[in-house]
Amino acid sequence: MVNNSTSTAFISGTLKSLGMLADQAAKPGRLELSSLIRKAKSIQSRMKEAKAVCVAASIKVKRYRMVPFYGARLKRDYATKVRRYQELQAELKLLALRAQNEQFTIEQSRTIRKNLLKAYQSSRGKPFGLTAAKEVAELDKRAQFLQDTLGKEMQSPEALIAKLLGLSQIAIQISQSTSEAEPLNIDYTHVDNAEPVRFNRPVVKSKSKSAQLALDFDGTGQVEEEERIWLPVSVSRTHEVRQLGANLDASAPRRGSQLWVPVSQRHKVEHLLPLAFRREATQFEFPPIRHNAVGQNLWSVFDKDTWNHIRTTAYDRAGHRCQICGKQGGSLYSRISTAEELKRGGVVDCHEVWEWEPSADDARKGVQRLKRLLVVCKDCHMMFHEGFALWKATEAGVDRSKAATYIKNLRMLVNRCNSATLESQLADANEAWTQNKQVEEWVIDLSHLANQDYMADRTITLSSDNKAGIGPDQIAGISFRTEDGVLHSPATAESLLRSAEAQMPFFGRGAG
Repeated sequence: MVNNSTSTAFISGTLKSLGMLADQAAKPGRLELSSLIRKAKSIQSRMKEAKAVCVAASIKVKRYRMVPFYGARLKRDYATKVRRYQELQAELKLLALRAQNEQFTIEQSRTIRKNLLKAYQSSRGKPFGLTAAKEVAELDKRAQFLQDTLGKEMQSPEALIAKLLGLSQIAIQISQSTSEAEPLNIDYTHVDNAEPVRFNRPVVKSKSKSAQLALDFDGTGQVEEEERIWLPVSVSRTHEVRQLGANLDASAPRRGSQLWVPVSQRHKVEHLLPLAFRREATQFEFPPIRHNAVGQNLWSVFDKDTWNHIRTTAYDRAGHRCQICGKQGGSLYSRISTAEELKRGGVVDCHEVWEWEPSADDARKGVQRLKRLLVVCKDCHMMFHEGFALWKATEAGVDRSKAATYIKNLRMLVNRCNSATLESQLADANEAWTQNKQVEEWVIDLSHLANQDYMADRTITLSSDNKAGIGPDQIAGISFRTEDGVLHSPATAESLLRSAEAQMPFFGRGAG
C-alpha cells in the first residue's frame, strides 16, 4: 500500500519502466528507418542510371527524329524510359514520407526520455504527499498495462509512443508536487488504458453534410477530424480511380483498397464515396430481427461454399473496406472481442439487409425479403446488431452503458440526425417488430441475390441441418439444390404462401 512516506525509490522504478517501454516501442522505427535509408540509396543509384539512359535516348531522338518509323519508335522508347525514371522518383518520395513518419516516432521517444529525466530530477530525495503517492501508484498501474499489451497486434508502436508521451508528462506533474494535500487534477483521458483501435477507427466529423467518420470509443460523442476518406472500391480499379483524382497510400494495409481522397476533394469521386460521405444521405434502418426469423440468414441456412462465394465477392468489389465509412476494423469491436476473434475476424463483414412483410391473407405467415448485401467495418456492423454488441461488451467486462452510448452516437453520425430523430426511428422499428410478432413462419425471398451477375452460373446449396429449420418450401426467388442433389426451380413467395395455406394446419418450425 502506497503511503505518504513513499519516496524517489518508488517513482524511479515506474520511470525506468516507462523508459524501457519507450525504447522498445521506438526500436522497430529505428530498424525501419535504417532499411528505408538503404532502399533510398539504392533508388538514387538507379535514378542516376535511368537519367543517363534518358539523356542518351533524348540525343538519339534528336538525331533521328526525321527518319520515318524509326524516329517514331525512338520517341516511344524515350517516353518509356522517362516514365521509368518518374516511377523511381515517386518511389523515392514515398520512402521519404515513410522515413519522416519513423523519424517522428523516434523523436517522440527522445522527448519521452527527456521528460522522464526531468521527472526524476524533480523527485530526487523528497517524499511524496498522500495525493501524489496515489497518483504514482496509478501511473505504475498504467505502465504495467502498456507492458502487458506490448507486442500485441492491437498495440501499435505509434499508439504506444503517444500513450507513453502523455504518461511522461503526467510524471513531471506528479514529481513537482510538494504539498501533502495538494490537488493534482490529473487528466488521464488522453492516455486511456483501454485497448487501442485495431486498424482504422470508423466515425464522423459532424461539421458538414459529407461527414468524415472518426469517433473514438470514449463515450463522449466527441469526433476527430481526419483529412482523408478511404474509397471502398475494387483493387482492380486502382488505375481508373487514380485517373479521377484519387490518391494511393502504399503504406495502408495491403488487404484492401489503398485509395483515398482529401475531404475537400470528395466531389471528384462522388459516386465512389462511402455512403456516409455523399451529398445525398443514406438513411439506414436498424430493425430488430423478427420473431421466429432469428437464424434465417444466408450464412447459416446455406452451405459454407455458398456463403464464402457471396461474401468474398462482395469484399473484393468493395476493396475490403466499409461501404458506409470506408474504414476497417473498429474501436468498439477491438474492446469486446477476444484475442482469438481479433486474430481470425478479418477487417470487414458482410451484412444482410432484410425487410419483413406479413401476408395479407394469413397473419401467421409472411415474407422475409433480402434487399441488399452491405460490406461494413466491425463497428458499423454493430450498429445493426446492438443486442449482440451489448452482450459481447458484458462478456468482455466493458461498461455496457458506455458501449450503448457509442453505438447511439455512431448511428446519429452516420444518419446525420439528432437524438430525438434517432429515438423516433428506433421506436417505429420496435413497433413494427411488435406488430409482426404473431407471424410464425417466414418465407425467404432471395430474388435480389438471384439478380446479381456473380450468381448467374452458381447454384446455391441448402443445408439440411440448418439451425433455423428452413426447408425447400420456404425459399423463393432463386434456384437451389438440397444436399441430396435435388434441384429446385425459382418459386415466387406468393405461390409458396398459397401452397402452405392449402396444406395441413400449421404447427410451427421453431426457427428460434
